[in-house]
Formats: sequence, structure tokens, C-alpha cells
Amino acid sequence: MDASFSNFLPDSENNAGANICFLNVEDRSHFVKHTDVNTELICVLSGNPSLLVGSHVEKCRSGDFLLIGKDLLHAVQIEPGEYAELVILHLNDKFLDDTVVILKDFQPVGDLFGQRNRGLLWRNQSRDLITAVLNLKTASGIAAVVGLIEVLSELASQKEYHALNQIRSAPVFAHDITEEKIKRVFDFTRVHYREAITLQQVASQVNFTVTSFCRYFKKMTGKNYYNYLNEVRIDNACYILMENNSKSIEEVCYIVGYSSPSTFYKHFKKIVNMTPTEYQDKAMAGSRSISAA
Repeated sequence: MDASFSNFLPDSENNAGANICFLNVEDRSHFVKHTDVNTELICVLSGNPSLLVGSHVEKCRSGDFLLIGKDLLHAVQIEPGEYAELVILHLNDKFLDDTVVILKDFQPVGDLFGQRNRGLLWRNQSRDLITAVLNLKTASGIAAVVGLIEVLSELASQKEYHALNQIRSAPVFAHDITEEKIKRVFDFTRVHYREAITLQQVASQVNFTVTSFCRYFKKMTGKNYYNYLNEVRIDNACYILMENNSKSIEEVCYIVGYSSPSTFYKHFKKIVNMTPTEYQDKAMAGSRSISAA
């Protein structure tokens, strides 16, 4: 496996394995909404920073570990006057996937790391695990690789963890024709979610009647199709609200496929548990803290 450790360089393309970054409250540059080209493993050393992950807001505390997939928009925020320290490891996806292959030979990993694009949280980890992460600062070569694999192995062995962004469905792998069909439904929805999709349209993607499709989708996902479509729309609305503060709530409503702001508000509040305005205010907080610094 390819792994290297260095001071964190946001624009560096030279570290194909893993970067490690130690931050405190004065390192304001990281506390801004962003996606990353790599998966992030975050360890909270002290303080109570807030983490906005997709549609979810989580108050963190010392001893928390979080795994954030590279395509999951997120922001770390610290309230004015508060202090926090974090360790952030940037993991190349190939490195992480290779690590999972190794771990599967020794322990049941399942699809744990495959869920990283939902954002995973482990609470109240041991001092030994935190020390193992801190030791990576001075490790190099094979010692660094082994040390990182040991950290990931410990997290993978635990049954108590939380998937933060519940909007995102767990990955579906096309091992047979049935799973390939649900993948086609997901792909069709991601492309056409802005449109007024009918059940007939989506059922035709997998050559089902509407009745058969509804029964099939419920069996595969545990929800009806329109619930899923609303989740996809709201997930994309969260991305827009976090990325583009110049967009009004009404503009975002129409962009993601709703014809009525009242309907958009209703579904947003039901899925995210806050209004679009409240969510946008939280997403903007990190940028405001940087401007004030």
C-alpha cells in the first residue's frame, strides 16, 4: 500500500497515501464548508466543535472519532471564544480500501468503511487510541502504515457507531440481477430528481409494472419511492445551501425539483429536523467565524 505522512498541504498532489494535520482553534483555515479529494478521519482531542455533515449537525466532544467520505460536504465549526483541538488524517481511498482488504483477513469488517459517505461517528474512544493517533505525528515508513492500520482496525472492531447523514442510502452492490435493478433506479433518480418523476417512468427503468415496482422498492429499501425521492432532493438542497450562500431558499426549492416552497419546507423540516433557514445559518457560521478572525 502507498502511504506517506507530512504536514497538511491542501493543494498537495504528492501524498497518495495519507496526510496528517494537527489543528487548534487558531487554525481557522479548516473551519469552513468544503469537500475533500480524500476521506477524512477526524479525532477530537479537546473542546466541543460542531460538525455539519450533509444534512446532519452533531456536537462533538473529546474522544470522538469521525470518518467522512471524500464526496460528503461538511464543515467543522467552533463557537466564538471557545477552544478545540483536532487531528485530521486525509486518507487516499485506495489506501483505505486496501486497508479494508487486509482487515477482512483478521476480523469481520462488513461494509463499515463503505458507509463513509454517510459520515461515521465513534463516541468516547480510549486514551490509548487517541495516543496511537498522536504517535502518527512522528512515525514514518512502515511504522506509520502499521500505526494507521491499527487505529482503523480498532474502530472497525467496534459495534457501537453512528451513521450521521441518514439521508444517504447505504451502498448497494450489484452482485446479482436484482441488486443491479435497484442500482438502475438509484442512478435514474440521481440524474432526474429535479423533474416530476412518475412511478410509471421509474418502474419502466427496470421493466416492472407500477404495482410490482412499488412492492420491490419497499422490499429493497424499507421505504416507498417518493420518500426516497424526497430524501435525494433534500440531500442536494443541503449541498446547495452549504456551498452557495447567495441562493435564496425559494431558488433552492425550485432547483431541486419542488414546485411549491411550502412543500419544500415541509419535507426539509421532516427529513433534516430543522428549517432550511436554520440549516443555512448553521452552514454559514463557519464562514462568518473566518471573516471575523
